[in-house]
Amino acid sequence: GCPQNSLQENPEERCILCNICVRACEELGSSAISLIMRGTQKRVATPYDEAAAVCIGCGTCARVCPAGAIEMTEKEGIRVIWNKAFAMQACSRCGSYYASREEIAHLTARKPEYVIQSDLCEDCRKRMMAEKIAVFVSE
Repeated sequence: GCPQNSLQENPEERCILCNICVRACEELGSSAISLIMRGTQKRVATPYDEAAAVCIGCGTCARVCPAGAIEMTEKEGIRVIWNKAFAMQACSRCGSYYASREEIAHLTARKPEYVIQSDLCEDCRKRMMAEKIAVFVSE
């Protein structure tokens, strides 16, 4: 068989330095991560590899990473990313955790007109909208 690939053991080694995660974080207005070092030591990280105060724990960087190099874990209402733990918001309808509280506060402050039913997860927001449309169509 094939020898085991060491890149699969350490997610940081999977990074292809495409900078997509850094740009996504900048677009959200956080700029919590950046490319640091030079040459073969170059990598994506938070300042001084410590929990960045400006990180909102949204996980956008992990979702856009084409190499799966950014680790994010969610367990029992806590999301951990970039050496920082975030309390998650539970959906008021189904109870599932869907976003960090910092993320919701950041998005509400930045674009209040886009935050619709911020106490609901995406699935429940879609269901609620479908229910409203169904009532409207049946009238």
